[in-house]
Amino acid sequence: MAAAFRFHDRLDLRALVQPVLMRLRKELNETVHMAVLDGAEVGYVDKVEAIHPITMSSVIGGRNPAHSTGVGKALLAWTYPTDEAIRLWAKTHQPPAARTRRSITSTPAPAEEMGRIREQGYALDLEENEGGVRCAAIPIFLGRTTPAAGVSVTAPKDRFPSGPAHRGRRAAPQDRDGGDRHIG
Repeated sequence: MAAAFRFHDRLDLRALVQPVLMRLRKELNETVHMAVLDGAEVGYVDKVEAIHPITMSSVIGGRNPAHSTGVGKALLAWTYPTDEAIRLWAKTHQPPAARTRRSITSTPAPAEEMGRIREQGYALDLEENEGGVRCAAIPIFLGRTTPAAGVSVTAPKDRFPSGPAHRGRRAAPQDRDGGDRHIG
């Protein structure tokens, strides 16, 4: 059993998830990110840029507040799967800073938002982290009970009125119980 855990710990997360990022970019032609949760922030570990004249300013190695990004909210919703757990996370990382006027900044709001995210199966960032930019995101579990990473599809709001969240849901890895989210 120890050998299996050592093998799993050495798996290259980027190599495992890269085919998912490429498939989403090919189907949606929007920028796709992979990020990991690190305390109150997400760190971007991979990015596949859309083929459009307008590109996203995010960079591999960059960081953003978890509470205001779609990928961060997707990771928070499943890393802290109860209202009590997410409230404790929010209290520990107080005060959540407002990145835009749409950012969640009150303590009870994250628990309500995370419950909605778990129920619908994906998270949205509707200009909460950056004005004019929206995204839809899901957690990637890799056989674990908590997410190993999150994947988001990001686009300018003009190309993301309501369609990409629904199109992305069809293109994205399937649910926890039987689909591609358990890559590897």
